[in-house]
Amino acid sequence: MPARLAASALVAFLAAAPGACAGAPPDGSGTEAAPAPPGDTAPAPAEASAPRADAGSRDPAEAPPMTDPSVLLVAAAPGPIAIGGPRTLIALEAAAGAEGAAADLAAGRPTGGDPALLVHDLRADAPPGVLFDLYLVGPEAEPPSARDARLVGSINFYGANPVRSGFERFELADALAELRRRGEVSAARLPSLLVVPQGTVAPGSAPALGRVELIVDR
Repeated sequence: MPARLAASALVAFLAAAPGACAGAPPDGSGTEAAPAPPGDTAPAPAEASAPRADAGSRDPAEAPPMTDPSVLLVAAAPGPIAIGGPRTLIALEAAAGAEGAAADLAAGRPTGGDPALLVHDLRADAPPGVLFDLYLVGPEAEPPSARDARLVGSINFYGANPVRSGFERFELADALAELRRRGEVSAARLPSLLVVPQGTVAPGSAPALGRVELIVDR
């Protein structure tokens, strides 16, 4: 066969033979993998999203507002109440609609919550210069002694010129238990609050309490 004719036949054979095309698999199967469509790449692993805060949730450690229905107002004394003297006895009257709860609290019957004293809106014309001790006492207001178990806490008047808005809270479970042990309170006799300065009150300071409340925080 002439050389030119042999070369032409070889070229034709290679063009038609399986595996002769570029991109054919080396095993000669003749199956060529189809290229992936543009943009059809494997997605990257998704990152875990941070948990979302529930806008309606409330920190359980947060103190409830006084409008919270779980806070029961048991007794109160409206103010302002001047406490410039050596001793000030503040009678607590049962709140309207809470007479039964007040009697239960004084008698030691279950009330479904923790009793507390709230002292609102301290005010003064000038710094009194002393702390004031708060005692929960019976109606007879027996004078407190050293290390008296009826002491519920102390207040100061820093920043209360002319008024420091807000309230201070004092737990009452221990003081109420002591009053019951002494027989100073009963279902018919609510406790009173006794305020005693720890020294001489500065003249002209006119310290006063805006309001006093006895509550059960359920």
